[in-house]
Amino acid sequence: MVRPVVQRQTVAYLRATFGVSERRAYSVLKVHRRTIRYRSRRPDDGALRQRLRELASERRRFGYRRLGCLLAREGMAVNHKKLLRIYRKRQPFPAFFLFFRRLAAAFLRFAMRLRAYCIGISSMVWGS
Repeated sequence: MVRPVVQRQTVAYLRATFGVSERRAYSVLKVHRRTIRYRSRRPDDGALRQRLRELASERRRFGYRRLGCLLAREGMAVNHKKLLRIYRKRQPFPAFFLFFRRLAAAFLRFAMRLRAYCIGISSMVWGS
């Protein structure tokens, strides 16, 4: 499947190069008209992104939830899902690094529990 952005560019290329109508270009590409004519209605949230970036640089240890509380205090109430999406986009490293960090921490916790268990077993066996 080709993304709608690429489909729009292809339709524009067909129309400019071969001089065909919109409908002919749609039928050649087997694309629905609504896909090509769609325009996003999402409002610009540049100010929100900028303020979130500033707050995150000031308060490095805060997550998106606490930053959302700070934004709400300033009068910029934002949906938590939108805030998370914006926060994840600005993260300096990809999410898979976080996955490996969490995996290593879980392994370390498991190793510590296993060590404590083995020490408990050996003290029961040897009576010390």
